[in-house]
Amino acid sequence: MKEEGRTKNMKLSISLDHDGSVHLRTIGEVFTPPLTETSKPEVSDVNAQKGRPSRFVLQPGVYEYHFHVDNGSGAFTVAVTPEGTQEPIASKQFDTKYGFAGKVLRFEVGS
Repeated sequence: MKEEGRTKNMKLSISLDHDGSVHLRTIGEVFTPPLTETSKPEVSDVNAQKGRPSRFVLQPGVYEYHFHVDNGSGAFTVAVTPEGTQEPIASKQFDTKYGFAGKVLRFEVGS
């Protein structure tokens, strides 16, 4: 998305879908990879629940949503979707039977 030679920021949302606990949520931050000990998040306090997506704005680039799961268990899908569309730019299924922390969803925001 370019506008008069400038890169346009994209409005995005991270959403959650699952058949388990209605209270299951993901909590984390969005980073630019690769992560180092001094990496600072591009977006903090990314908190998504089914029916309650987390919304934020990013410039074009490659990002990773690093999160943990709270208030529920089971299989769930995390998706990153541009505002105004139904088509996610990234989507991945996770399951708490493999742990509640250290989850990562990598995605790319186009220009």
